[in-house]
Amino acid sequence: MNNKTTATQNSAKSAAPKKKKITVAIVISVAVLCLCAAAFWFLHPHTFGEWQVIKEPTCVETGKEMRKCFCGENEVRTLDALNSSGHVKVMNKGYSATKTEDGMTDSVSCKLCGEVFVSGEVLYATGSQGLEYKIVSETACEIIGIGTCTDPYVFVPRYIDGYEVIAIAGDAFANCNGITNVTIDDSVKSIGSYAFYGCKGLTSITLGDGIASIDNRAFLECSKLGTITVSSGNTVYKSIGGVLFSNDEKTLVCYPANKPGAYVIPESVVTIGDRVFYNCFGLTDITIGANVESIGYGAFYNCEGLTEVIIPDSVTDLGDYAFANCTNLADVTVSKNITNIGGYSFANCFSLESIEISDKVEVIEDYAFSNCYILKSIKIGGGVTKIAPGAFYNCYELKNITFNGTAAKWKSISFGKRWNSNTPAYTVYCTNGSVSKNGRVTYN
Repeated sequence: MNNKTTATQNSAKSAAPKKKKITVAIVISVAVLCLCAAAFWFLHPHTFGEWQVIKEPTCVETGKEMRKCFCGENEVRTLDALNSSGHVKVMNKGYSATKTEDGMTDSVSCKLCGEVFVSGEVLYATGSQGLEYKIVSETACEIIGIGTCTDPYVFVPRYIDGYEVIAIAGDAFANCNGITNVTIDDSVKSIGSYAFYGCKGLTSITLGDGIASIDNRAFLECSKLGTITVSSGNTVYKSIGGVLFSNDEKTLVCYPANKPGAYVIPESVVTIGDRVFYNCFGLTDITIGANVESIGYGAFYNCEGLTEVIIPDSVTDLGDYAFANCTNLADVTVSKNITNIGGYSFANCFSLESIEISDKVEVIEDYAFSNCYILKSIKIGGGVTKIAPGAFYNCYELKNITFNGTAAKWKSISFGKRWNSNTPAYTVYCTNGSVSKNGRVTYN
């Protein structure tokens, strides 16, 4: 036993020096490699890139340019001054402003290096002459009328008589039928209600960078308006295909009345604003994007060309008068997630024969389906608790109402005055029986 132990110890002692030798050899090898790499790094011939100017020379001062090697080494050299005799000054002739284009006063600069000694001052576009304005502060004014201007193409300038134009007031150009085109300079921040109401000759309008607020009634009754353009620097609005959107494309703001045919609302849109498609007589078909949540007040008012509408289930809010006066609208699919049918929302839809209201609807507001003369049948969800005054007023052919609830629940609904005036002797079919117009219940 002692002999084996001694042999093992001797073997271990002999192996130890070998391990030390190997370790030392590895360390020496690594050190040599590092020394070689360092030598290459510091002693290699530099490979420089292209010269880059880091300071432009002028007529009286030298410049500098630099180039780099891949190792990080930089080489800098001096660029001679352009002219040992100094600057060569020249006058740059200014130019007058026009109605639509800015001008510039004379300036002085060096012909060789471009250094400016006398800066030119901007002469702002003169715009249309004779516009009526109101002073609103020591430095600003707003346009309140056409005044003595007779231009078919109206250019609202940045300044009038030294006052900055910051707004176009409500009714400012209302019923100015001689206007055909409008451009608004960048200083204008807001356009008021009915500002261009009834401008029946207006075909296009261009909005400047500064516009941040437009009343939804600004362009009502502009029956020939086909294009709305927004300057690229505007951070609140943008134009896509001549249609006005919020800059983030989530809100559809205004659809020009004279854009006929079909239109597909982009998937980015969440809100269809108030009166967006108001009086768009030529609109024949509308596809409402799957992400739309809200349809505003009078959004499709008087769109006589529409015959069919699908309101996707993403919509939860249907504003008053949303589809009022869509006289040829015959087929409507209503979102299953709407809780209120807005007042007058389908009033005067003379071609509508039937409609289905989901269980999530709680209120059918005032005159929602009034004057739907050929509405014959309607399905009402069991969630309805209130049918407001005039809701089905003048629905002359309404004979069948299907209610997804019991007869007792139907009779518990809060009915407004004249909610069913001028309707025939209809029957309400409930889940456990029927109720006649005069309130008589017949159980299954």
